[in-house]
Amino acid sequence: MNSVPPWPIVQSMILTVMLPGFAVGAGVLAAVCSVTRSETRRLIGGALALAGGLALGNSARGLLPWWSLEWGWPSLFPATLLAIGGGVIAALTTAATGRRRGGALRVSVLAGCAFWLAPAESPLGHLGVFALLFVASMLNWEVFRRSGAQSLGRAALLGVVIPWGIAAATVLIHAHSARFCDLAILQTSTLCGIGVIAAMWRLDSATLFVGSAIFFPALLLGGAVNTFSEVPTASFILVALAPCALWVLRLAPMRRWSGRTLATSALVAVLIPCAIAVGLALRAETLDFGH
Repeated sequence: MNSVPPWPIVQSMILTVMLPGFAVGAGVLAAVCSVTRSETRRLIGGALALAGGLALGNSARGLLPWWSLEWGWPSLFPATLLAIGGGVIAALTTAATGRRRGGALRVSVLAGCAFWLAPAESPLGHLGVFALLFVASMLNWEVFRRSGAQSLGRAALLGVVIPWGIAAATVLIHAHSARFCDLAILQTSTLCGIGVIAAMWRLDSATLFVGSAIFFPALLLGGAVNTFSEVPTASFILVALAPCALWVLRLAPMRRWSGRTLATSALVAVLIPCAIAVGLALRAETLDFGH
């Protein structure tokens, strides 16, 4: 049994998933930032960068339908684009008209995406899964929005998303789904490209991470429902809700911590549920890439 993927598989992953996502995410946002200082235009550019990175990686690997009206994970691509666009519009609405309208728009967008991405067939029923997915996505979105540039610093979100994406990919590959693993890596790579440029240009990148708030929980839900393995359900849940650990840092005593201490604490907070989830997956299943 060989649990280490052979080089051709790794090379294919780098060339068709990681590099396209990272290059488009970084390239598009860098190009927009170089020609305009408008925060609004840069925010829209970041949304286009994320959409472009996902589209190019999806085109290379054929991971998702470009458009789907099915319930559940097959609609991840259009639903994520809807979440990205809705997040940008909600942020602009909040800045222009106040928190109430922006908040109502955020809730509406996430409710629509969660309803779309909830699988029709589940022991909890469509509405039950929708409610769980909506709550998980809303908690993730809100903690990103509140803790992003305000307290963690512009580069810290990138440090949080990387272990989140790696943990998601690890759990999903141990559930024996290469497709779902590829999707987690593609999303993470694209966000890394955007996050690097956002940190360099000192952009508030919190809004650009809202797509992940629905993408990863829905992806892990799809993995839990549509794969057959011994990976415990707790692994999928822990990774899906990993960013919720950041809510601890919103407590009054921790708000007084310095930026670097707070950023380090945020990374540790997210690493804990991710590490437990990966440990449970590694214990339950092994990988065999043959000889």
